[in-house]
Amino acid sequence: MRACQHRYTVAQSCKKFKTQKGSFLLDERAYELLRTSVKRFNEWKANQPTAVELVEAPLAGLSLAKADLSQVNMKGADLSGADLSGANLTGAVMYRVKAAGALLLRCRLDEVYAAESDFTAADLSQARATSANFSRALLQRARLDHARLLDVRFDEADLSEASLVGALLVRTAIPSNDVNMRDAVIENGSRTPRLPSVDFQWIAEDAMTFAIGQWTPRPELPDEKVSTFVRNLRKMARGDDETIKGFGKLIAGLVRSHHRLSVCDSIVCVPSSNAEKTDDPVKAVVSEASRITGLRDGTNWLIRHKSAMPSGLLSLFSDEGKHLDTIRVAHPEVVEGRTVLLFDDFLDTGCSFRACRHLLLAAGAKQVFCVALARRLPREV
Repeated sequence: MRACQHRYTVAQSCKKFKTQKGSFLLDERAYELLRTSVKRFNEWKANQPTAVELVEAPLAGLSLAKADLSQVNMKGADLSGADLSGANLTGAVMYRVKAAGALLLRCRLDEVYAAESDFTAADLSQARATSANFSRALLQRARLDHARLLDVRFDEADLSEASLVGALLVRTAIPSNDVNMRDAVIENGSRTPRLPSVDFQWIAEDAMTFAIGQWTPRPELPDEKVSTFVRNLRKMARGDDETIKGFGKLIAGLVRSHHRLSVCDSIVCVPSSNAEKTDDPVKAVVSEASRITGLRDGTNWLIRHKSAMPSGLLSLFSDEGKHLDTIRVAHPEVVEGRTVLLFDDFLDTGCSFRACRHLLLAAGAKQVFCVALARRLPREV
């Protein structure tokens, strides 16, 4: 029995355990399930009425990919070299956690408290964190490439030789100068378009299409009565330069941080339904995103040679046919072999997206991802 790697003596209401390395507070069932099967742990945790305790738990080197560790108390836990790729750590307490060399690729770190923790040489690439606290944490040589950081605190944290290539930082200050910030998008101003609170809404009928937020048309409401996101959509439609640049930065950050969109090499916009319109804010957003990311600017690849009736006027005409008849690909030889991000401001019936995607694929595009700022919801009666 002495040869066993883990030998426990249960004491104090099955909460304190003793091992050859010392004692720690732990939920025995949680630890055993997490150590043996992440899938079973996630199922078990979903049925727990109270928070799960993994205080000072020895989880070093374990494979915890896609584990649901939200709201879990992991104070002082040892996660050195552990694989937490895709894990959900929303609201977790990670105070003084040892996570040197850990893999946290594409994990959720919203509202995480990770003060004084050790993330030396950890890989947090494409991680998403909102209102997280990494004060006085050790992040030397850590990788946060293409991460999305909103209102994250790094007060007195050590990020020497860390990498934030292509990261999106909104109201997030980096205290160290010895950081690789190549192609990072930094925006601390209050006039930046605010990200919607909902996650990316992938449209079920087409896995290549998604909208960032959602919007219900209520033109009778003044700007001060609508959300910040909707207010910025209105300002963009009026041609406000600052807002257009902000949305361009937003799209650029998503291209760099989202694992699907990062493969795109070109960005194109759906042409306005008015063929005579010259000051299209959608084109301006695409041009700004292209300038920041280096994607090929395809604002003139799709041309509306004849005006089309807007989709909302008559449902009978809300089909791809009217768009296929009025839009053409200007330079098919440029489109061939490209992975295209097709952008528009609103997603309503999806007809314009489907028509433009069909035209681009017919011209030789390799893949076409469709991105809209907001999905238009039906108005309540």
